Amino acid sequence: MKKTILIMDDEEDIRTTFQQLLKKEGYAVILAGSLEGFIESIGKKPHLILLDIMIPGTTTDEVLKLLNGYTDVKVIIFSVLQLSSQDKKKILAYPQVMGFLQKPVEKEVFLHRIRDALKQ
Repeated sequence: MKKTILIMDDEEDIRTTFQQLLKKEGYAVILAGSLEGFIESIGKKPHLILLDIMIPGTTTDEVLKLLNGYTDVKVIIFSVLQLSSQDKKKILAYPQVMGFLQKPVEKEVFLHRIRDALKQ
């Protein structure tokens, strides 16, 4: 069965770049550029969510709370910002969060993290 990945980022070029990369690897991809789009998309039950930490109109914490009922979904947080260890610890308290990626990210590192998260 093809794994489905939801990409939540307000920047269209980032969504498109990640989408192209993931589709070449055989994944199904859902795109969301807003909180409303994200809420609609999680109903499609993706296996993995790539979640930008900077979400207009909300916080990462609020978005992760929306996932409380989705125990099977895994999340990788990505950001251009360097997160403090305190922020990382707070985010990692959510059981769905598998880790972090710093943007920009190398293709092989990106794909390796995706594969690892989906295996867990």
